[in-house]
Amino acid sequence: MNGIGAKGRYLTFDLDGLVKVIGIAMAIFQLYTAATIPYTAIIQRAIHLGFALSMVFFVYPFELRSGRKWVLVDIALLLMAVVSSGYIILNFYNIALRTGIVTMADMVFGTMMIVVVLEGTRRALGLAMPIIALVFLLYARFGYVLPQQFGHRGYGYDRIINTMFLSTEGIWGTPLAVSATFVSVFVIFGTVLHKSGGGDFFFGLADSFFGHVRGGPAKVAIVASGFLGMMSGSVVANVVTSGSITIPTMIRNGFSKEFAGGVEATASTGGVLMPPLMGAAAFIIAEILGIPYWEVAVAAIVPAILFYGGLFTAVDARAKSLELEVTTWGERKSARTVIRTGWMFVLPIVALVYMLGWGGVSELRAAFYAFVTLIAILVIFERDAIKPGKLLDMLAAGGKGLIEVALACACAGLIVGVFALTGLGLKISSFLVLLSGGHLIVLLFLTMVVCIILGMGVTPSAAYIVLAVLAAPALIQMGVVPIAAHLFILYFAIYANITPPVAVGAYAAAAISKGNPHVTGLNAFRLSLPGMIVPFSFAYHPALLLRGSFLGIGIAIVTALLGVIFMAFSLEGYLLGRLSIAKRIILFVSSLLLIIPGVWSDLIGVLMVGGVVVLHYVEGIAKERKATTRT
Repeated sequence: MNGIGAKGRYLTFDLDGLVKVIGIAMAIFQLYTAATIPYTAIIQRAIHLGFALSMVFFVYPFELRSGRKWVLVDIALLLMAVVSSGYIILNFYNIALRTGIVTMADMVFGTMMIVVVLEGTRRALGLAMPIIALVFLLYARFGYVLPQQFGHRGYGYDRIINTMFLSTEGIWGTPLAVSATFVSVFVIFGTVLHKSGGGDFFFGLADSFFGHVRGGPAKVAIVASGFLGMMSGSVVANVVTSGSITIPTMIRNGFSKEFAGGVEATASTGGVLMPPLMGAAAFIIAEILGIPYWEVAVAAIVPAILFYGGLFTAVDARAKSLELEVTTWGERKSARTVIRTGWMFVLPIVALVYMLGWGGVSELRAAFYAFVTLIAILVIFERDAIKPGKLLDMLAAGGKGLIEVALACACAGLIVGVFALTGLGLKISSFLVLLSGGHLIVLLFLTMVVCIILGMGVTPSAAYIVLAVLAAPALIQMGVVPIAAHLFILYFAIYANITPPVAVGAYAAAAISKGNPHVTGLNAFRLSLPGMIVPFSFAYHPALLLRGSFLGIGIAIVTALLGVIFMAFSLEGYLLGRLSIAKRIILFVSSLLLIIPGVWSDLIGVLMVGGVVVLHYVEGIAKERKATTRT
């Protein structure tokens, strides 16, 4: 129960219950519109954002430093959100008829919407995103004070409101369009799948395969977090969900607190990149490039496998170097038992993959049909999981889970709207190309740094949206395939979650492990480094995105896999025994050559790796013989 103060008296009501009702209503609205598509695009987006804004001010209430909450402020913001969203919904057709003419009412309600979007984003995502958006809005108004290279003539407030509030180039633009349609249904689908027993099934399946091997708890964490990350789409949510089980067990097995946290943070990051249920930004890539989502998911398969290949190798090497005992965390069920009791949870994902790839339906309908398939399966096999109360709780969680996505996309729309209004994107792209001196590797490095810096303060989806406008055109201009350019940006926006100094995914893991947050972040960065090299590779040669000849793709995959594996050995300092510094350096350089596409680089890399392995093996035998002779 929460209170509203009024002259010493308190009117109490259940804000949590109100948020739950709104969350349920939002989930039902998204599912209904996915099935029927009854509304014009901007009306659909306005209702979607109105629901998210109706929850955010109570989920993240206004609170003074003293700890006192001012619910009246939240209610005032809620009313502003409802009124400004309602203004668009009720007056859309009139606004469309007078395109370009901005009335005083437009100015008032548009200002309200911008204020609540900025404040709602601040509460849900922190200060970074709204500050960036506000700077861009000021640039749109006062760009005439800047040098000619980046300046412009300046736009009146009415023109800014027209772009941001009355058109589909600002708040109601492409990012929110994606959030308001298939992303919402995917989030709801993933939430219900996870909470109805799918999460336990995939976790149990991972445990059945790897719970009994050396370093088993860490390997279970990798596989389970990969599965769960597909459903949650959030690095931090994945860490908190699976890490509460995996991290303590890894520590009991003998891994350090910081390494255990690093493994979980890295595995959770990779889960967001794992097809078929990738994060919201993957849908935005498809929308921007005008290609089916399935193409994006297929292109992301090999990089995701390479990411986990490097991580799995690093964990195995660490377990061997520590000479850890084989342990389990309880009564481990066999794979046959787990599959026999939970095989039905695979069917909705199989149905989703089929519909995305061969079903001939849109991403929105595919997500809806997958949700219907899940409900049908639960009705048949798991009726207790969808009793009315439990089902409503899951729908409420799904609706509440849309808050951050919707607000990130709406706030990003303000930034994208400024690009559309001022032409800033083209200017910055040209500047980046000029700054790189025409060298692609320099441009890629600059893009990576900007992605990580921006990704530290905002969600991966929001960082991607901004940089898709800023950096992607420059990369494409330098010859990078469009889908490779966009995936490069997306990956490093996501990697920002485990890149110091602000590695929020690693910090979340450290909160569970009670380890040093900064050391945990460094461990996560080191564990993910082999996977971080891969985007540079597919930027030069898209064979790793399954583009090109069958032979070229096969060679690229095999050599890149060898590269990430031996880079992991190099970074861990262990291969059939402990590696010297010189061998680690040689192995690291050779792994880079293997990951970089090219016949000569692959050949030299293989020879260098082979030389290190043979030398290391021979030295190991010599040491054993020497020890035997002494004995």
